[in-house]
Amino acid sequence: MKILMTLILCLIGCGLQAQNINVLYNFRFETFNMEQLKELQLGQARLFPVTPTLLEDMPSGVFGSLSLEYELNPTITVGINPGFSSTGSRYYYEDFSGFLSNDFLVNRYDLMLSGMFKRENNWITPFARLETGVNFSEFEIDIRSRVGDDSSQQSILFQSIAVATRFGFGAEKKVRFLLFRLTAMYEVVIPSALKLKEDTDLQLQNARGQVIGAQWDGLKVMASVGVSF
Repeated sequence: MKILMTLILCLIGCGLQAQNINVLYNFRFETFNMEQLKELQLGQARLFPVTPTLLEDMPSGVFGSLSLEYELNPTITVGINPGFSSTGSRYYYEDFSGFLSNDFLVNRYDLMLSGMFKRENNWITPFARLETGVNFSEFEIDIRSRVGDDSSQQSILFQSIAVATRFGFGAEKKVRFLLFRLTAMYEVVIPSALKLKEDTDLQLQNARGQVIGAQWDGLKVMASVGVSF
């Protein structure tokens, strides 16, 4: 948090002097890989005494985020980009005697530093964009059941920290102090083991004994609107 506040104050300080600050709100459409967690849940579903129904399967989503940027010159812009993403899946079975539910919920909080390399244009400005930073993932397994009058629930929480990189292209348009931008990027995450919150020596493994993690790799399409100071 101290590092983030220092970077923000530095950008604001530069912007007050040079009048080159951009503040944007982003609408991000994100796809996710998550093959390792999908395989894990499928293995758990096969242990059910009945055949459950897959209700969700780590779907894509749209999320909001903020960006704070400083224009070093007309062709190079740097920035700070905090964000949040979430997805999940559920296997479920219910009949007259009760129900069984197996929920996976994955949340991510990320902090990315960005660089944009623009080609000056009088109408629409194309650019290449690179982001790199860290993401903090939380993965929760929630198993619930009810048979007759007997019910039970068990929740297990795992966490991880990983390094991520996004790269892509886009275009932006300035109309006086307003800024409109469209960006398409692909994200690559360096794998990091999910560790039990209560005991970080215990790592999440699949049926083959392989350590697994949250795979946030995927396409990111971002529509942004903001103001320039």
